[in-house]
Amino acid sequence: MVTATCYPPSSVLLQFHLTMRRASITMVHVTAIAYHTLGCKVNQYETEKIREELERAGLVTVPFSSPADAYIINTCSVTSVADGKSRAAVRRALRQNPDAYVIVAGCYAELEPGSIRAIEGVDLVVPNAEKDAIPERLVAHFAGSRLQAREEASGRARPERALARPRVRTRAVVKVQDGCD
Repeated sequence: MVTATCYPPSSVLLQFHLTMRRASITMVHVTAIAYHTLGCKVNQYETEKIREELERAGLVTVPFSSPADAYIINTCSVTSVADGKSRAAVRRALRQNPDAYVIVAGCYAELEPGSIRAIEGVDLVVPNAEKDAIPERLVAHFAGSRLQAREEASGRARPERALARPRVRTRAVVKVQDGCD
């Protein structure tokens, strides 16, 4: 028997089971998450760390240009152009799926939370100091507090400074600072 799994742009996981006598297709709903990161390497590192935690919790990563159940936008505010790109990324996510759960974090979300909250459809604005809580908040939104319950049941704590493995880049990024200071 051969089993293959593919992740189409929607949030439906297709599993193909092929045997010598018959083929079957099983459709299972999965939670699809898309990420968009603007700015510095610190933001890139933090987005990768969030992505890894959410994938360990069973959520599936899809491209930002695809419809997703949730979008995480890690913003930058080093220039007014970066501010505009941050707002544009939020609007692009909402065009992809107006019903998606949209989380905006990063420097622009920290400096201008009112501007972000004014965009209809944004569900959560997260300051830099609370980025580490994004995975737990998102999992709790979609499936209750299973991630926390599973960690408490196993008796293991999350590593405080686990290194994010590079997904697209060839080198890992090590976080040595917070923000632009």
